[in-house]
Amino acid sequence: MFDSIILIGGGNVAHHISLIFEEKKLPLHSIITRQSTRVGNRSSHEFEQIALAELYIIAVSDDAIAEVSSKIADQYADANPLVVHTSGSIPTEAIDNRFKRRGVWYPLQTFSRSRSADWYTIPMCISANTRRDANSLFSLAREVSSNVQYISDESRAALHIAAVMVNNMTNHIFDLAGDIVEAEMLDPDMLKPLIKETVSKLDNMSPNQAQTGPARRGDQAVINKHLDYLRANLPQLVAAYKALSASLTKRFRE
Repeated sequence: MFDSIILIGGGNVAHHISLIFEEKKLPLHSIITRQSTRVGNRSSHEFEQIALAELYIIAVSDDAIAEVSSKIADQYADANPLVVHTSGSIPTEAIDNRFKRRGVWYPLQTFSRSRSADWYTIPMCISANTRRDANSLFSLAREVSSNVQYISDESRAALHIAAVMVNNMTNHIFDLAGDIVEAEMLDPDMLKPLIKETVSKLDNMSPNQAQTGPARRGDQAVINKHLDYLRANLPQLVAAYKALSASLTKRFRE
């Protein structure tokens, strides 16, 4: 597989990759952030002291991938290492083109530093510009996950849109729903059992099968009553409620 891996990034994704690599005793040579380089218990604040490795995993913000890969290329492009990033939406070509071997090692999950990650269940999306490197990345991903798939840049970008919808956008809806409850001086935690039940249903049925509610039933009287309340109390939520209700109604009337 790989004898030496260098991980670059100081955010949540890099943090959790470092934890699982250390747990699985994978050959993680060092971890580099904008602040420091860590090799065991030793650290350096000079990015230029980055070592040569067989694999560099760039786990930084999307707009920093090109810059970071360029800094590595300045030193080691001729050594022909494999360089990958962990982004869902950025194409492989974002990596400096001085590298002949480029790829993606994308974990499809939301990460928070305060929560442990169940890597065994996390889908890993793999691509590379050579079959040999894709197979090597696949093998590395199989060390941490039971669900590893080869996915093209185009399919991964579409998958990332879906991921944003089911994670970021639904979480935003939870947040907005909390505003409604708090406006009535109620505890937002009252919604948590409903949220958990909604998500847990997906273990046994599709989202389409699990859908309930007034828009699903075409109950326009209830929808109008909800909109009247929002216009009077939380007008900033009217557009979102109307758009989602219209989408749901159309979905189940087609």
